[in-house]
Amino acid sequence: TSDLTLLVSEFEKQYLTREIGPFPVEIIPLIYEEIEEVAPFKERADFAFVGGFRHTPNLDAVDYLVNQIWPEYLKRGGTGKLYIIGSHMPAEIKEIDQEGVISVGFVEDLESFLSGVKATLAPLRYGAGVKGKVGNSLRQGVPVVASQIAAEGMGLKYDEEILVSDIVPEFVEHMLKVEIDETVWNALSTNGREAANRKFGYQAAKKKLSRIVKTLIDQSE
Repeated sequence: TSDLTLLVSEFEKQYLTREIGPFPVEIIPLIYEEIEEVAPFKERADFAFVGGFRHTPNLDAVDYLVNQIWPEYLKRGGTGKLYIIGSHMPAEIKEIDQEGVISVGFVEDLESFLSGVKATLAPLRYGAGVKGKVGNSLRQGVPVVASQIAAEGMGLKYDEEILVSDIVPEFVEHMLKVEIDETVWNALSTNGREAANRKFGYQAAKKKLSRIVKTLIDQSE
């Protein structure tokens, strides 16, 4: 037995509790350093999808994005580009032939790349737990348009800190809103960044880990 189990989200805690019963647990989500400067709305354009392609939910998400969401975006008059970023990109994604879709592959400096896009898209249809792609985007002040699955377990406020939908026309409406409306973009960028720092920032994690260690030491004495 262990004195304590560390998990990354409430989802895992609930799942394991159902499977094995109550157990000592603390949640330590993703840990990120804070970003000091965020490029403004007017210096940005387009969208990005980020995800390693050895993870099958990312393969499915790109298929859904390119074949269902992006055509609706173009139909609605969207003129932006979609950059697909991720390591171990298979041939079927490298060879996508769709207007405005650019298969980039692995990016050495993701932070710099994301500093130039309006938003990241995370239309995941399955996969459990906290999604690093969402937290990383938010902590950089880059708004996220996501599915329910992508946003789960993060405790984010919908329409304030993240835009969420599982319905294609509504998902596209969110994309257009964050692409065109500077006021909406600024609010999401600020709120999302503050939420990421509050929940996943280095200082927040440091305080929680210090408290956990102190508690374990006290219990052992």
